[in-house]
Amino acid sequence: MGTSVDVNSENFMAEVAEKSFEKPVLVDFFAQWCGPCQLLKPMLEKLVQEHDVVLAKVDIDRSPDLANTYRVEGVPDVRVVMQGKMYSGFVGVLPEPQLKDFVTQLSAFYAQLGSKSELELSLEPVQQQIAEGNIPAAKEQLAQLRQQYPDNAAIAVFSASFLISLDELGEAERVLAPISEGMEGFPLKQSTNTCL
Repeated sequence: MGTSVDVNSENFMAEVAEKSFEKPVLVDFFAQWCGPCQLLKPMLEKLVQEHDVVLAKVDIDRSPDLANTYRVEGVPDVRVVMQGKMYSGFVGVLPEPQLKDFVTQLSAFYAQLGSKSELELSLEPVQQQIAEGNIPAAKEQLAQLRQQYPDNAAIAVFSASFLISLDELGEAERVLAPISEGMEGFPLKQSTNTCL
């Protein structure tokens, strides 16, 4: 059901942030030299096949910028991304039954989010403007939505993706800057099976 993908700074937006609006994304920050990481990896890959979840694997030695951005202090460090926002998951290796419960609860919680929100309904006219090629109107509507919902990561990510498609990279970075700060929220579960 789910998928597993190697992620770095180049594909992080597409494979993690954007996909998190479709299904929950588990981000596994790991290192090749970390024994607990190697124990956790096959368990996560197996669970992802049983649930509609994306497993995004980030090698901290190949992508130290992502590890720094998200303040990874020990590995394995598993985070959850939903609706463009990153939450704490757990650090270390959880016993397999506890890990299975974690992923099952995450899938169930995300399924409850299935109905269209006020935000999704407000983005539909923007998507219509884009489909019709009315770029100035779409940009104006997105600017209004960002003012109306200044802390909403979904609007910021949608806006940034749209701006990137227009090759307006500087503006996309400006729109994303506020959501890259303080992306915490899920209760952190700690295990002693970590590499520092």
